[in-house]
Amino acid sequence: MKLKTLPNSAILFSLVFLLTSVRAQEKITVDTSGGPVSLKMEWKPGKTYVQRMTMDQNSKMNMLGQEIEQKMKMEMSLSMAVSLLAGTPLKEVKTQYDRVGMDMEMMGQKMHFDSKDGAAAQPGNPFAAMGSLVGKPFTLTLDQKNEIVDIKGMDQLMGDLASNPVSGEMAKQLLGKDQIAQMMNLAIAQALPKDPVSPGQSWDVKIPLALGQMGSVVVSGKYTYQGMAKIKGTDCAVIAVDSEMKMDLSEGTGDDAVSKMGLKVQGGKQSGYLFWDTKQAWLHSMAMDQNMTLTIKSPGGEGELTVPTTQKTTTEVEIKDN
Repeated sequence: MKLKTLPNSAILFSLVFLLTSVRAQEKITVDTSGGPVSLKMEWKPGKTYVQRMTMDQNSKMNMLGQEIEQKMKMEMSLSMAVSLLAGTPLKEVKTQYDRVGMDMEMMGQKMHFDSKDGAAAQPGNPFAAMGSLVGKPFTLTLDQKNEIVDIKGMDQLMGDLASNPVSGEMAKQLLGKDQIAQMMNLAIAQALPKDPVSPGQSWDVKIPLALGQMGSVVVSGKYTYQGMAKIKGTDCAVIAVDSEMKMDLSEGTGDDAVSKMGLKVQGGKQSGYLFWDTKQAWLHSMAMDQNMTLTIKSPGGEGELTVPTTQKTTTEVEIKDN
């Protein structure tokens, strides 16, 4: 089957999804009486980390005097199995996408894809290219500081995405070795404080991410440790998140369709909570709402389209033995 070009809305969705992963939670009781806690991230050999993400997005735009509403939902599952690299102090993390699902509704049209449906996917569905990510492992190598020093298997991961001019270019910029290494290293190094923190204590976070020729993204804000709480039976540090995302792809130097869109994010406010499993030294779950306005070049070539967008994204992590 020849793959169709991904619509602009799918590109916008995929870009934003890769930059946010949080989960809505019910009200919890936070214990603020405890002392300082150390918030560290450890990749433990013999453990597999299964991360499940869901995002609901609602966007509105005005085209030719008509207000158009778009609703989209995406679900992804990613597993990461950690082992020691024989004869070295390094760790290997065998990583693969286990499931990708997408639903979109716009102007009375509905589109659905879920990799678990297999052959049941709609013929010609542009989202089906995302299914090529599933079941193709790639391996991260971590040094003693838990920083990525090598990534193998990315060519296989790209799969059918690389054969599509739009999705292939997007995947090249977002899933390249440098981009994945940079994004994960920064998340590990900057999202958590270096020193122990007490309830009520805050720290600043700034995470820049280069997207090759497409442009750049910066997430910055303040994280605050609020105290400890039981989240589904697990003792977790509760971290309040108040941040802003700035994305400007309008000055990208690439000649691809993504760069030509001139995508910008304005007022990308993010707020929510991160729940950190202090025993496992890993993420338990996250929760965030996001409000922003996307701007892209008008399809007619003059002016810009503004797309007010809201998101509710969810992430949960299951940790099990290999």
